[in-house]
Amino acid sequence: RGEPCQGQALEDQIERVRGAFGLNREFVLCVGTLHPRKNYSKVIAAFEKTVGNALDVDLVICGDLGKYSSSTLRAIDNSPFRDRIRVLHYVDSNDLPPLYSGAALVMLASLYEGFGFHPAGRYHLRTKP
Repeated sequence: RGEPCQGQALEDQIERVRGAFGLNREFVLCVGTLHPRKNYSKVIAAFEKTVGNALDVDLVICGDLGKYSSSTLRAIDNSPFRDRIRVLHYVDSNDLPPLYSGAALVMLASLYEGFGFHPAGRYHLRTKP
């Protein structure tokens, strides 16, 4: 499990993770299995409008491929901004806190979550607002 950190230690971790994943721009982060209930098709549509309005960000999705991931992968492949959409698949739990902290925005568009761990986890990790 990732541990909270602050100050320079947090900044160092953010830079390490950005370098490891080749994240050179500001990014919008989504975390969760590529499954239709995660509503990634709407996330991608919103991202396309945002980038279309000249906002210089990437979309980063962290999540394993599920057995229903084909619709999400198709939406990415069909996007005019597919070169700005990154799927990181599995991300080590030690890398999640700096990814959350380094994101310009964390998007949670899921249609259904039982408990909603991601908002609770983000709060616990003391990430930047």
